[in-house]
Amino acid sequence: MSLIAWLCALLPLAFMVDGANVLYSLPGLLLALWSLTALDSILPSRLEDRGIVERGPYRFVRHPMYLGEILSLLGLCISANNTWNWFALLLFVRLVMVRISAEERVLASYEWYRKSVRWRFIPGVW
Repeated sequence: MSLIAWLCALLPLAFMVDGANVLYSLPGLLLALWSLTALDSILPSRLEDRGIVERGPYRFVRHPMYLGEILSLLGLCISANNTWNWFALLLFVRLVMVRISAEERVLASYEWYRKSVRWRFIPGVW
């Protein structure tokens, strides 16, 4: 699991940003920052149960920080359109999906939250 976490952290560094406009990534960045402010702690030493956060964007989707990261990278792909970035985005999304599944297995008493917040990070899809 820690390999997936490292890949998720480092893969955005592989994106090619020549010609990119940061404004395309701004909505995703703002969502990720809003998500961070809703957390009690953002520095766990390893994957652990930090409890369930129900405030901020966590009221709408269960993993808004990941959604923000994906939206930021999508904005980068749109503004600096090249095949490599689109491939890296698809890989990143897949890795995040694996990571989400692993994180949800760690959380205790998660079933009630899953019922109250239906979507993991894409409302109407997943």
